[in-house]
Amino acid sequence: MTLSKAEQTRKSILNEAMVSFNKKGYAGTHIRDIASALEVTQGAIYGHFKNKDELALESFKRAYGKVGKALWDYIEESDQAIERLHRFVSFFARYLDNPVVEGGCPMLNTAVEADDYYTILKDEVKVAFGKLQRLFARELKAGQEAGQCRQDIDADYYSGVIISLIEGTILLSRMDRDETLMRNNMHFMAQLIDTQIKQ
Repeated sequence: MTLSKAEQTRKSILNEAMVSFNKKGYAGTHIRDIASALEVTQGAIYGHFKNKDELALESFKRAYGKVGKALWDYIEESDQAIERLHRFVSFFARYLDNPVVEGGCPMLNTAVEADDYYTILKDEVKVAFGKLQRLFARELKAGQEAGQCRQDIDADYYSGVIISLIEGTILLSRMDRDETLMRNNMHFMAQLIDTQIKQ
């Protein structure tokens, strides 16, 4: 489907803003810089987004939408429950060197910056993390139904543990620029899946 000129402009603004917000954060991103990069006026941006808050929110939604799609496509390469859980975890191991969105994990980056002042962004980060947790839990429950995952475990509990481990590992690994923690924790999560979740 061919986009109209207005739709193309909006998409270009979102793509540029998405990377800027993910790399520089809300405070470090300026509308004038986005306009300059796209060679448009600030007025052109405000013609599509009423203010910086709306642009930041829509940019974040676009960013985690891209992450979600890439994750799902990677998981879908297997039809085996345990392998799909392993793929969920290993997908994030590539974040240090090959993030889906330039600048790293948008959920983590935005969560670190969002506080009570950025209420809308903070709430949307919770939505994004909730979607990740529900996806892992859903995959685990599908494995239970298929007889590949233990029946006596709480899928929601393990989902929370895995997401916390993944995001914490990404954060600390980025701070130290040391792949050792990433490698060790990914190995730990793989063992957790094989010893505590696998039937």
